[in-house]
Amino acid sequence: MSKYCEWPDFEDFYLEDSFVLGIHESECQIYFDIEGVIIESSSMYLPPQKGEHYFYKKGRIVFEGVKSVKWIERNDDFFVDASGEKDYGNIDFLEMVGGAYFIEGDWGRVIIESSPPVIEWY
Repeated sequence: MSKYCEWPDFEDFYLEDSFVLGIHESECQIYFDIEGVIIESSSMYLPPQKGEHYFYKKGRIVFEGVKSVKWIERNDDFFVDASGEKDYGNIDFLEMVGGAYFIEGDWGRVIIESSPPVIEWY
């Protein structure tokens, strides 16, 4: 078992206070659009915007080479923030267990067998 903060690409990222903006699936890929919290030790870090507690950056968590996706629970309910933007809550949990990735949040719970995930920032 390994936690996300131990993986390459994830060490400068705080998942639990980041927001899921969308989830997209295809036959060989699944990705989570996010507004991610960048921690202060990152070279990408900037001071938070006025009224924000963290520095947020948009990106996506990408799982390529998907062998299987097993949804345990899925919830399409969304939240609307003060600026009118929609999100599906946080990713509360992301670990690799027995060769698969277990991910959980307000939007659901899923087990993904795939290549190691990467984060693409934009």
